[in-house]
Amino acid sequence: MIVMNLISRLAVLGAVFCAAAPFAFSQDVSKVSLRFVCFPKSVEPLKVELLIGEGKTEELEVFSNELSKTYSVPAQSAWVIGETTLNEDDEPVFKVLGKATALSASKQLVLIVKKGADNSDGFEMVAIEDGANGFGGGEMLFVNAAGVRIGGVVGTRKFALRPGEHAIVEPKADKGNGRLCHASLFYEQEEKPVPFFSSTWPVSEYTRAMLFVYHDPSSRKLRLHSIRDYLE
Repeated sequence: MIVMNLISRLAVLGAVFCAAAPFAFSQDVSKVSLRFVCFPKSVEPLKVELLIGEGKTEELEVFSNELSKTYSVPAQSAWVIGETTLNEDDEPVFKVLGKATALSASKQLVLIVKKGADNSDGFEMVAIEDGANGFGGGEMLFVNAAGVRIGGVVGTRKFALRPGEHAIVEPKADKGNGRLCHASLFYEQEEKPVPFFSSTWPVSEYTRAMLFVYHDPSSRKLRLHSIRDYLE
């Protein structure tokens, strides 16, 4: 497995449920705008279904190098993804592969992280407010998908994350006439910080970045996967 126990406090892996299973669907008929991104990196998009009501699903196509298109769906108490199959009686059943607590925000970004090589291994998920009041321009979302504690200094901002945690950092530019910031990342070894990444990043109110720290499955070295989102 590439990622274990990522965001485990915020995700629940389901078993097999009938399409008419008694999920706690919201009685609010308002619409919510959802976008998705998945990890680890993959050439092919992730194709799953989002449960949007009893017996109703929306097909999703989720990428690892950019955000998905916007899906307008009914508000729910939880975002549940999975796949519909047929049972022995040729009746449709919905297999739950991942679940995240929904927010009250009208725009949400849902992170989907595969727990193993196959979709059947399930997903860890977390929803983040998608906008200026949540994850907006000029900000960086760090996700610790590694098995060690990590920390960093981005511009003048500091952060520290245990395995499975995430944080939104709004760095202040300290180089390049207010357009750049220096970033240094560390991991904890024997209670001491060990540097593993150093670079200079652009800072702009018109972009935001998602950064996943993880162990390379081959070398086991810490790597950084970044996605930059250009805001309209």
